[in-house]
Amino acid sequence: YQKSKNALSSQAIVATNMSNLALKEYLKSQDLELKHCAIGDKFVSECMRLNKANFGGEQSGHIIFSDYA
Repeated sequence: YQKSKNALSSQAIVATNMSNLALKEYLKSQDLELKHCAIGDKFVSECMRLNKANFGGEQSGHIIFSDYA
């Protein structure tokens, strides 16, 4: 949805190492790249900053939109 609205700051989406292959394959089919990080919202946030991504999340349900955080 964010991509269709041109709301992504890069082609990278950040998720923890717990994310599965299905997520990676889906993002690839949408011309997006999955960036992995350690578990924890602070690591997701840091990886987002390093990759200039504005969307990330983790398996626990935490979703980060850095445009609003």
